Amino acid sequence: MRNATIDHQRPTLSAGRKKSHRNTTGSPEAGEPGAARRWTRFTAGLVLILLFAFVAIPGLQRLGPIREVRDAIRSTGIDATALFYTESEVSSEAEASIRDALKYPPCRTATERR
Repeated sequence: MRNATIDHQRPTLSAGRKKSHRNTTGSPEAGEPGAARRWTRFTAGLVLILLFAFVAIPGLQRLGPIREVRDAIRSTGIDATALFYTESEVSSEAEASIRDALKYPPCRTATERR
C-alpha cells in the first residue's frame, strides 16, 4: 500500500506517457528537421514575389484605367515617387503655420468677450 501512494505522488505527463525526445520530422541527413521542406517553401515564396513584382504589376499597368492614369502622370511630369512628409514643401509651410497659430493664438476683441 505504501508503494501505491508513492507512485501516485509522482508527477506524470499527459495520461502517463513519457515525453519523447526523438525528432520525427525531416531526415537526419538534411542536417535539420524538415530542411528540404523549408527550402522548398522559401523558394516558392521567392518565386511568387518575383512573379508578382515583375509580371503581375507591369501587366496591370497595361489595363485601361490604370494605363490612363499612368500616361497622365507621365505627360504632366508629376513625380509620383513616395516622399516622406518632411520632403514636401507644403508640409513644411503647414508646420510653420501651425506653430505660429499655437505660439500666437488669435486675440479676442472687446466685442467677442461680451
